Amino acid sequence: MTFSFGLLVLPLIALSQGSGQGRFAATFTDGGSVSWDEFYLELARRHRGKQFGKQALEHLIEKRIVEIEAKSRSVVIPKAQIDAYIDQLRRQLKAQKLSLEKHLEDRAMGKGEFRNYVQLSLIYDHLARADLGLSADAAVTPDKRKLWLSERKRLHEVTSDLAALPAGVVAIVAGKQVPLYDLGRAMARNLRDEERNAILRQMVAYRLLLREAAARKITVTDADHEAALARKRENFAENPNYKRLGVTLEKMLGAQGRSLDDLRKGEVFRAEVLVGILGHQRHPTASLRKDFANDSRTWLGRVGGSRETMRILIGGAPRRTDDKARSLCTQLKQRVRDAKHFKEVARRVSEDTASKARGGNLGYLHRNEEGVAEEVLAAAFLLEKGEVSEPIRTKEGWNLLLVNRVLPPPRGKQLWVAMRRYHMGKWLRSLVANAALKLFAVPK
Repeated sequence: MTFSFGLLVLPLIALSQGSGQGRFAATFTDGGSVSWDEFYLELARRHRGKQFGKQALEHLIEKRIVEIEAKSRSVVIPKAQIDAYIDQLRRQLKAQKLSLEKHLEDRAMGKGEFRNYVQLSLIYDHLARADLGLSADAAVTPDKRKLWLSERKRLHEVTSDLAALPAGVVAIVAGKQVPLYDLGRAMARNLRDEERNAILRQMVAYRLLLREAAARKITVTDADHEAALARKRENFAENPNYKRLGVTLEKMLGAQGRSLDDLRKGEVFRAEVLVGILGHQRHPTASLRKDFANDSRTWLGRVGGSRETMRILIGGAPRRTDDKARSLCTQLKQRVRDAKHFKEVARRVSEDTASKARGGNLGYLHRNEEGVAEEVLAAAFLLEKGEVSEPIRTKEGWNLLLVNRVLPPPRGKQLWVAMRRYHMGKWLRSLVANAALKLFAVPK
């Protein structure tokens, strides 16, 4: 038998089933919490259409099919065969100065879970050999697995088309539903710590908004959510680019691999609705008009024209000398061709952990954006769209910037919306910063 650790890695992460039900992913002041159950559902609603979500779904379907086939054929893998597989794998890793235990620890997976996965993987190979007419010791390549799986999918009538599924279901295999919750659990193992923690902070922020609403005796109803959805649809209908291409809210969600139910029940949308209602109470338009009249220059710096800015950071000491960092930035500038290529390079080499996974995207920056280095802002507002900057020195190291889109200042009622959003964002960040927040790792 050929042992290949590489073939195990992706299914291992996606197929594992954590035991975190009922435990907290985050806690904050006055007994507030985000449960793992809530996190798994929110993660799936947000990101199931992304590549790691699609991979997790594929492996859930794969797992379900293998389990059905194994049960129907009474396939059992002897304990000695499982032990031999794991021992061989451990020896291979040791020869590469790697550790199976460390690998499992990094993925919050217990030895028992891993053993179950190995058993399932060996059953998979056994079934594929039998159905494809392979000898008992023949290697089952990824292509052969794919061939076997495609045939089994047809046999078990697998459905994963969003339009054909009820809300809260991500697939149907042999008449049995795969719930959204299971997908979220599988996806959680593929998240970086910083990505998971960013989502948890946003979920805590939503709960803090709910507290504020309760204190003000505000109740958000289904009618409020439906009205907000109607406004979103109107925005799509009024956008000339979307109108020209025939893009609707539902089509946009479909392109993202998400459903309207994902949006409606997702905490990002619900927080937006709540921020809008609270924002009008805390910052009425008359007050905003007065603020703008008193200091229009400051407000235009905060909420005026904005630029979608992408960044590649090459850090200096102690990793490398300042001159070396600048030289690397100069070389990268000569290589980067356009925004798409800039994004690819940022994902590979940028040392800004906050934006690296997004291809260096810092979002839409205003001229006086809080929390962004002045050197970055000054350069971003001098660049032409699509232009790559010269290397820029900040305290973090040397930077390359690219402005991908330029938006004009908001006008009319949109200015008051932007000012209100600024106030509410600053207030909410302060709430989260002072919430005695504790974030936890994915449970084994």
